[in-house]
Amino acid sequence: MGSKKTLYIGQGLGSIFYNITMGGVLTLLAMKIGAREFLIGLLAAIPPLVGVIFLLFLHRFETRYQRTFFFSDRFSAIFSFAILPFLLVATRIPFTLQITCLILFHFILHTFYNLYTLSWFPMMVDLVPEKERGDYFGRLRFIILVVTFIAMKISSEILGDKPGFLAFFWVFLILCIVQATRPIILLPLSRVSNLAERTEQPRRKIKPMAVLWSIFSKRESRLSTCYFMSLSFIGMLIGPFLIPFLMSVLGMSAAFCIFLSSMNVAGYGLTVMMWGRLNDLKGSRYVLFSSLLLAPLYWMTFCRITTIPAPHLPHVLTGLYFISGIVSAGQDMAKTTRRMTLAPAGTKFSWLGYAWTVDTQVPALIAAPLGGFILQKNSHLLVGSLGIYQILFLGAAVIHLLLLLVILAMKPLKERPLGEIMKETVSGGLLKFRDFVVSPP
Repeated sequence: MGSKKTLYIGQGLGSIFYNITMGGVLTLLAMKIGAREFLIGLLAAIPPLVGVIFLLFLHRFETRYQRTFFFSDRFSAIFSFAILPFLLVATRIPFTLQITCLILFHFILHTFYNLYTLSWFPMMVDLVPEKERGDYFGRLRFIILVVTFIAMKISSEILGDKPGFLAFFWVFLILCIVQATRPIILLPLSRVSNLAERTEQPRRKIKPMAVLWSIFSKRESRLSTCYFMSLSFIGMLIGPFLIPFLMSVLGMSAAFCIFLSSMNVAGYGLTVMMWGRLNDLKGSRYVLFSSLLLAPLYWMTFCRITTIPAPHLPHVLTGLYFISGIVSAGQDMAKTTRRMTLAPAGTKFSWLGYAWTVDTQVPALIAAPLGGFILQKNSHLLVGSLGIYQILFLGAAVIHLLLLLVILAMKPLKERPLGEIMKETVSGGLLKFRDFVVSPP
């Protein structure tokens, strides 16, 4: 089997555990334990927290990225099985110990996921020929979306309407077994003789304050960063708590919540190439604006969702989640292009690393626990016919309308087609990104 086919199969299957866990199963498990909004917010803050920590300590990681890649892949596959005994004894241990175990499991697993992700970039330089990378990444994204959609459908069938710990056990057992196939499938690659470690290059001194200054000193960069920060903040202020809202306020089943997550994946997968084409033709500013037009409608409908007759509610929610996937696909495509166009040529990859942390991870780290605190503290608040959830939904609609004005204030950039930009990034750029990864801050 060729190395590319091995990577397609291995990474496609290996992505399922993470995507399903973060696609709602972990939130459902936390709710089963008895966690309320604040604790759910803390769980949602763990991935950005790990990301921020890794940025601060990147210089401590070994430059032997291949060993890191295979070690983190194998450890995460083995460690994922640690959730199984917990699910078997969960009913016999106190709540405090339950939630502590869940938080520790989530934190450790994400630590090794981050190691895997950081080492993945330079590994792709070794394994995928330069001329084939654009096609490879496009196919890989499609494969991951397809297998995630199928896995979500299977998970929703197993969980049913009101899952017990045994149902979660079977879901995680299947996910763990599938996750364990990736190190096995990728094992031949670790033995390929031409995967010798590159000679270590001299490390570039990265000055964080200088990079941050370059992010905020220029108008277009500052405006785009503030836009992405606002979008990340409002998304994480409310997003992690949609499942609690669906179940506690609307009375939806656990299986239906996972089904809705699969519809988000479907909306993303079916429109991402369309947005990419529009991005090539019209530019990132056009795609940012066009895709965000649907967001105020999405949140306004959620604000009034309790007034929709019960027989029509599942259909409306299905449509809303499909729309959210469309919005996410457009924003992701345009964000990628605009970031790369704004990044200074000399410090492009350190700039991108810090920009991603500042405009995505830091807002998410703050917003998730804050959203949980607000929702739990004001659970009985009622303004007219609107509860605290609906008030936040209305606020999100207003903020997204204001963000449309921010996009209009942006200037069109001289952007090359996304395919050309990505080709440059995944070829010579990934080696420079590795320099950033191993450089002391």
